[in-house]
Amino acid sequence: MKFVSVLVVWTALVGWVQDDYQSKMAVQGASIRGSSTMTTRHMNATWSTTLLYKSAKDDDDDMTPVLRSRMAPAVPLSSSSSSRYSSSPRSLSGEPVPLPNTDTFSSLSCNNDIAQQDCDSWTQTFGSKAVHTNRIVIQCGRCMDLDFEGPVLTLQQGIDVRGRLVFRNAGPAFTLYTSMLAVQGDLILASRKPVDGKPAIHIVMTGENDQYFEPIEENAMNCGGVGQCNAGKKAIVVAGGKIQAQGLPPDAPTWLKLHDVKRVLDQGQMSDITDDQDPNVLIVDKAVDGKWAPGAEVLVTSHTTKWDGHQVRTIEAVSQHSDPNYVRIKLDSPIPRPTTLLDDPRFAVEVALLSRNIVLEGGPDSNARHGGHLWFFHTPFVDQFLEGVEVRNFGQQGTLGRYPIHFHFCGDNAGSVVAKNTVRNSHQRAIVVHGTNNVRVEDNVVFDTKGHAIILEDGIETGNEFFRNLGAFTRAVEVVIPNNGLNGDETDAAPATFWMSNPSNSWIGNVAAGSESSGFWFELRLRGAMASVFAGSDPRSLPLHKFEGNVAHSNGDRGLRTYPIGYMPDNVQTLNGFLSYRNRNKGLFFHLTENVAVVNSIFADNAVAIDLDRAEEIMLTNVTIIGQTDMYQDLVEIGGAPSLCKFQDELVGMEIHTFVHRAESNGAVVRNVVFKGFEQGMCARVAHIKFDDETRTGMFDWFTTFEKVNIMDRDNLFDFCPAEDVGVHSYLIDMDGSLRENGSGPGSLISVPLMSFVDSSACQVHNEGCYAYCGVCFRTMRFDVNPSGTANIVLKVCKSTGSPCTYTFGFTDPYLDPTDADNHRLYNAHLPQGSYKVAFVDGIGGAEVWPSFVIQTFEDKLCPESFDESDIKLSIPSVQASQCNDLIKNGDFKALNMEGWLERSGGLAPVPNKGIGGSTAISDAPAESSRDTIVQFVDTRCLKLMRGRYYEIRAWVKLVNKSGAPYSSCNLDSKGCPEVRIVNSAMTRPKVALFVPALRDHGFQLLHGVFLVDQDTAESSFTEFHVERNRADFSMQIDDVSMQLMPALSFDDPECQENLVENGHFESGDAAFWSESSAVMSMRPGFSLVLSKGYGRVFVKSSCMRIDKRYEVIVKFRMSRNGKSVVCDPITSIIQCPTARLVPFKNGANMAGLRVADALETLPGATSSSLYGVFLATTDLIQADQLFLQLENFNDAYEYYIDSVSIQFITKVCSNNMLLNSDMGMGVSPFWSAAGSGFIEWKDEGYGGSSSGALISRERALPGHGARYNTAAFLDGRCLASGSTWEITAQIKVFDVVTGLPMPCNLNQLTALPFVDACPSVRITIQDTEGTEIYNDFVRAYTNNSWNLNGWNEFKASLELPQWNGQVARGGVAIQVCNFPIIMGVVVDDFVVRMV
Repeated sequence: MKFVSVLVVWTALVGWVQDDYQSKMAVQGASIRGSSTMTTRHMNATWSTTLLYKSAKDDDDDMTPVLRSRMAPAVPLSSSSSSRYSSSPRSLSGEPVPLPNTDTFSSLSCNNDIAQQDCDSWTQTFGSKAVHTNRIVIQCGRCMDLDFEGPVLTLQQGIDVRGRLVFRNAGPAFTLYTSMLAVQGDLILASRKPVDGKPAIHIVMTGENDQYFEPIEENAMNCGGVGQCNAGKKAIVVAGGKIQAQGLPPDAPTWLKLHDVKRVLDQGQMSDITDDQDPNVLIVDKAVDGKWAPGAEVLVTSHTTKWDGHQVRTIEAVSQHSDPNYVRIKLDSPIPRPTTLLDDPRFAVEVALLSRNIVLEGGPDSNARHGGHLWFFHTPFVDQFLEGVEVRNFGQQGTLGRYPIHFHFCGDNAGSVVAKNTVRNSHQRAIVVHGTNNVRVEDNVVFDTKGHAIILEDGIETGNEFFRNLGAFTRAVEVVIPNNGLNGDETDAAPATFWMSNPSNSWIGNVAAGSESSGFWFELRLRGAMASVFAGSDPRSLPLHKFEGNVAHSNGDRGLRTYPIGYMPDNVQTLNGFLSYRNRNKGLFFHLTENVAVVNSIFADNAVAIDLDRAEEIMLTNVTIIGQTDMYQDLVEIGGAPSLCKFQDELVGMEIHTFVHRAESNGAVVRNVVFKGFEQGMCARVAHIKFDDETRTGMFDWFTTFEKVNIMDRDNLFDFCPAEDVGVHSYLIDMDGSLRENGSGPGSLISVPLMSFVDSSACQVHNEGCYAYCGVCFRTMRFDVNPSGTANIVLKVCKSTGSPCTYTFGFTDPYLDPTDADNHRLYNAHLPQGSYKVAFVDGIGGAEVWPSFVIQTFEDKLCPESFDESDIKLSIPSVQASQCNDLIKNGDFKALNMEGWLERSGGLAPVPNKGIGGSTAISDAPAESSRDTIVQFVDTRCLKLMRGRYYEIRAWVKLVNKSGAPYSSCNLDSKGCPEVRIVNSAMTRPKVALFVPALRDHGFQLLHGVFLVDQDTAESSFTEFHVERNRADFSMQIDDVSMQLMPALSFDDPECQENLVENGHFESGDAAFWSESSAVMSMRPGFSLVLSKGYGRVFVKSSCMRIDKRYEVIVKFRMSRNGKSVVCDPITSIIQCPTARLVPFKNGANMAGLRVADALETLPGATSSSLYGVFLATTDLIQADQLFLQLENFNDAYEYYIDSVSIQFITKVCSNNMLLNSDMGMGVSPFWSAAGSGFIEWKDEGYGGSSSGALISRERALPGHGARYNTAAFLDGRCLASGSTWEITAQIKVFDVVTGLPMPCNLNQLTALPFVDACPSVRITIQDTEGTEIYNDFVRAYTNNSWNLNGWNEFKASLELPQWNGQVARGGVAIQVCNFPIIMGVVVDDFVVRMV
């Protein structure tokens, strides 16, 4: 009869529940037949069972069914469910991200129905031979029962499981030797027998050559398109498939706490242990009964400070104990007496089962540090279940990615569980989660492993749960994985049992029981191939999901550490229930760490319990710190355990720092903490609290409070001496008096030198600890000042009564360059309650001085009975206005030094003979950064005094490349060129000076600008003058730097009657006061400015203006294209002309501008054109912070040569002429325009033969049309007075528009119509601001009796205007020459309107 497997396959899938730890829990185990009920830690779960395979003979008792169990209804064992999901992993923010190098593998659709398939027989398919020399392939869609009867099967070329391979759970022990085991389908391994040290399934990985497998179906070409994937040597690789393994009896514990120990005498009698006897019987919980069997190996962890003090023994027998809750485990040989639950539940050692029924083992290799490796390869959303497997001799030391159990870029693996396994004798690491999220790692034992053991590899992994894992004998590697440029420098030479690169995971109930270095290590960093994808996320700032109930003991260095870059989450994160004891060095080492709370925790028998090193904002709450327990003292004295003083000869509860990493932080808050087990004489140095001797600036700012602290020892032992030895005076605040030796109420522990302002009767001095306890509260104020030129300046602090006084020198940071502008000189004053006067003086006893700026900071008022800010009076010496004329000191470097000058990010040095004219300049250093800045701090007193005033900024700058050649391509439009900024404490940093063209030949270029001292700057606690380089790989030299006060001008000053445009004539040969936007600006010999594109603007002295005063704008310009002169046409705009606009700025904002000048006609023979306009000064213009004349409307095709730019006040003279350009000397446009229709133009010969020209109006459509004067722009409206009399005069000719010949007109036609032969008239119209017409009439009045046909005719009329109320509208006056026949043209010159 054909064999058909009736094997019912157990599949160990997982049901998840959400518990109070927000973690998912794997529910395990099931009965052999039917259904059963089990109790988990968090809930009761009723299990259902499903027969996955049917036999042709259901009652065949020879077949052992293995049941598949789920909390949820059972589903077919198929991989197809993964198709419901995206196969991409998730980023730290939850977004899908690509995997590197290789596409992701999904479950094969050809296996969709494999759960309903009968399994074929291996022997019927492949025969019974024990050695296969070819690769074995289990085809997709096919199930194979490995029913091979021989004890050993060898597959020299490996096996590729594309379908399903089931290892039979029956018969004798079976060993498989294979060079590769590739799982693209399903691999099912199961053995539920009691663990006796004899594995039922033993897979040995062989060979020394890399092995390849070929992805199929939808995964084909998934290895970079090459068709084959390199699995490495001795590899078990899961790519798109799944492993379901169970190598323990149901409910078998993997480790537990040791209850008690006994000794079995030779006669078989049980005996208690005496001091000179070692136990050979372990008393443990009955949960191991029937599961741990004779022959299995067990581990007993170290009970001392020896990291390698563990014991491994073999079980000889398991028997009942007199107490039915426990069993006795007899060992094959005694062990040193460990600590048990009966001794102290907190410090009982762990007993772990090392053996499993399924063993994966690495075979021999010519490299003794290389074994096998198991990896889940780019397989997201496929539930892996690896339970009860012993992995030994795996890992390939020094090779990246070759680990015993390795999830490699599997993205979201929320259903995967690695539980109850043993990893031992590993050459490199143990369980590695890499680029994978949401895996459950639970109840595993990792023993005798090298390098970090249980790790998150790249810092991108989140949502993983590490629950109740035990690690011991974690050793350093001999060969560290090399830095390939992505992984960074590996730290496995200082191994941690739990190595954590991303805090957004959970660690609950884990035990690190004997690492050569650290138990738990938060080394939070991004690295690897995906680091660039997560570049915006810093693991150091991420929240910690859970860290609860973890234990670190017997580690060679530290129980837990955050080193070297620390942990700085944005919000407070909590380590809860941490137990750290018998670590050789430190129980907890926080470095560069902040915003972390340690609660409900115990530290005992560590040389240093807690070391807070450059850690701040740390909270210790409900913590017990025990120096040496009585139990450990007995272990030392009786059991030969190492003394706690053996390595450092000190016993310290808390070692704390003197300075914080960030100035705005405090040190620690210590509340509800118990100290005990500290007695003088235990070690050379014993202290409950000790300051370390590390200093940076020489100042103390690690401000810490203690509250509800219980010191249970005979003496309070505090050690301030290490800090005093390095010159740091420190203090601690006792909020409630719990640190007092007697008395009550708050107080402070202070360095003895801080007693200057304290009544000595309020203090108890402890010279042996270099401190005093004083019944007063201390608080600190800090001062930051200019580091340049202030080395001899002293902070003088006196009681407000005048004495006593203290003198304190400031400190700069010795780790920073002394020229670094951020390396402020710092002064601290630690003071008790009271009122004080503070000043800076020139040496002890010297006169008061001002160090450019003072930033005064008050530290938090941690104790309510300390001084208030109002109790401190800072003296600011007065400054004279003459001292504020130039705010830059040593700007010409004639003193041949750099005093006053500092830098950021580049270093600073004088460069003799390299300045302008061979003088000295200063230079920064060339660097890859472009942000190097040369800095000078400006005297804040001057800025306060000169609020609202302007300063002119000049700085000559040269960029030099690494070969010494200057870079001269900078202009106002260049990117990456130097600029000057003013930076104040409000962190506003406007550009105030940019490159302007200058005709110089010394290689330097001019930075120029104008700066208004605004309110923010005047009130700023500091202000910095920056010359910023903005170009990488160059050095920047500067010389002749100044910030000169500009005159405070008003309308009546003589200077205000001259040109209001700064540098309008370019006499200095540079473009100072000019700026641009998107323009190209340069200077030309002859001192003219050349502009093209964008616009250019120049600074205007707005303070000279007065409201409603009239100003004239003139700009001379000429245009060229490709070197040839071009003339623009303001009338036809065939070639567009530039214009000019006044642009006011207020509070940094660009306000609405005012167009003030347009192009005049370019007259024949002229060498240049002009912009011209007239405007009335308005409130917006006068009250602007800055006012610019902006030249705009440039055409990109042309260059514009600018010169003689002016704005000047026009005196009001109504009796001479109210009109501008009466003689037409500036052309006719924009003064005159066609009224209604026709053309106007300029004639080159005017009245009397003058060359100033005349106006022509011709070709009108109607007699009433003509030429209109632009009164809105050019009539002085201030001359318009109610009831006034005007006199209008002009010289006029008329001509025939057809022939061009002179023609007569009728002088006597005084009426408007019919204009048959009427001479031209002048029409006057006036309207008020309401639109009401005040006057509308025309006048035709000539002085001649007859018309002069060939000459000029004088027009002269007198108009008496009516009385009116209100105001005349701007542009409300119209003056036209009109009312003559359309056949006529008119020539007009010397058109004058004056008030009589």
